[in-house]
Amino acid sequence: MALIKCPECGGQLSDKAKKCPHCGATMEKILSLLSSSSVQPAQKVPPIVPVVPPLPVHDFSSEPTLTPPVPPVPGEMSTQSASETVSAEIPKEPVPAAESSYEPYPEQAKAPIPVAAPASAPAPTPINVIPEPAPESAPTPAPAPESQSDNSHQGDKAEPVKVKPRKRSSAALISIIVVAALGLLGAGGYFYYDKVYLPKKIDAEAPRYYTYAPSVVMRTTPAAGADYNKLGSLPYGTELITYSAGSEWCNVKVNSVGNPLNGQVGYVAAPYVLGQSDFFLLNSIFGDNDSKVIIKTAKCRKALLDYYKNSGYIGKLAQDEANALGLPSPTSDNQWQVFCKQESSKKNNVYYARLYDRSSKFTDFAVIIKNINSGERKLLYFAFDDDESVIWSTDKYAPADGCITRITGGRDYYGDFDLSVSYEGDYEE
Repeated sequence: MALIKCPECGGQLSDKAKKCPHCGATMEKILSLLSSSSVQPAQKVPPIVPVVPPLPVHDFSSEPTLTPPVPPVPGEMSTQSASETVSAEIPKEPVPAAESSYEPYPEQAKAPIPVAAPASAPAPTPINVIPEPAPESAPTPAPAPESQSDNSHQGDKAEPVKVKPRKRSSAALISIIVVAALGLLGAGGYFYYDKVYLPKKIDAEAPRYYTYAPSVVMRTTPAAGADYNKLGSLPYGTELITYSAGSEWCNVKVNSVGNPLNGQVGYVAAPYVLGQSDFFLLNSIFGDNDSKVIIKTAKCRKALLDYYKNSGYIGKLAQDEANALGLPSPTSDNQWQVFCKQESSKKNNVYYARLYDRSSKFTDFAVIIKNINSGERKLLYFAFDDDESVIWSTDKYAPADGCITRITGGRDYYGDFDLSVSYEGDYEE
C-alpha cells in the first residue's frame, strides 16, 4: 500500500481507497489527474518514521523554477526527473517544491509549498508526490560482486576465529599446567622439606648421648614411678639422638640398630646418660667385660669416670680416637684400666663396704686400677652421699698382684678417716 496526495484538496490517502476521505474525489479522477502529470506513485513508507522539526519555507517567487532533488527509488524514475518532465510539459503551471525525505507534520502535508513559475509560462496544476522517507538507520551497503572479495574477506574473518582462539586456549592450558606443576612441586618440596629433609638435618646436628647404666627406662612423658608411660628399657651403650637435655630428663630418639626401640622418641632420666666424649672415656676404662658386670651401678661408674677426668687419665684408646673425642693423648703414664674376675668369685679387684658412714644409704666402693704400660696398680675408694654424689675419696698404692680380701677403716683422734686394706698373699696396706 502507498500514500498519494489528492490533486484536488492536497490531502493524503491510500492508493487502495475508492475515494478521497477529505474532498470525496473518486480514485478514478485522482489517478487520471496523476497520470496526466506523468508522475509515478510513491513507494511504500517503512513502519519507522522519525519526527523532525518542520522545514523552513522558502519563497521561490523571485528565483527561477527549480525542483529540489528527490532520492531515487529503485525501479522507478526519480522525483527530480518527474518534476522536470512536468515543468517541460506544463510550463505555465507553478511546480511545487519537492518535500524532504522525512515525513512532514500534518499541517505541512495539507498545505503544499507553491513554487512560482516564470511569468511567460502558464501555471501548471500542483502535483503532490509523497517521497519515501529515508530509514533512520544507515543504509545497507550494496553487496560486492561475488567474484571479487567475498572469499578474501571471509578468509580474513576466519583467521582470527580459527587461529587466535586456539593460541589463547593453548596459552591458557599451558598456564594452567605450569601453575599446577608449580603447585605440585611446591607441595612436594614442602612435604620433602618438612617430613624428610628437616628431620634428617635435625637428627644429624643433634648431639649424641649414651646410656651408661646397665638398664635405663624410656618413657613417653617426663614422669617417673609409673607404668602407663613406659616404653621399654635401654641397655648400656645405647646411642640416643638428643633433642634437649635438662637436669632431670632428656628428650631423645633411639638410634641403635637391632634395638626394639630403634627410632622411638621419648624421655630418659638425665643422670643415666653421658655425652659422647665422657661415654667413650668410661668405656675405655673397662679392661674386660667382667669389670662392666661387677661395677654395675651408675654412681660407681660415674665416680670412676670423674676420677679419671680429674687425674688426666684415659683407658685404652688410640691416638686418633682420643683426638677426635677431645681427650688427652695416650702416653705410658696416663693409660689405666680395670680388670676383674667373674662376679661369682669370692675375691676380686672390686670391694663394697659401708665404712665411711655406717648410717649411709649407699655402700662405699673400692676398685683396683692398673697401668697397662708399666703394670703399676692403685686402689681407689669412694664414699657416697644420699644423692649418690661422692663425699669422700682416696687412692692408695696396691701390690702388683692379688685381689682385695678385706678393707677396714675408722677415724683417728683428729676425726680423719683412714683405711686398712688386705690383699691375697697376706699383703696389707
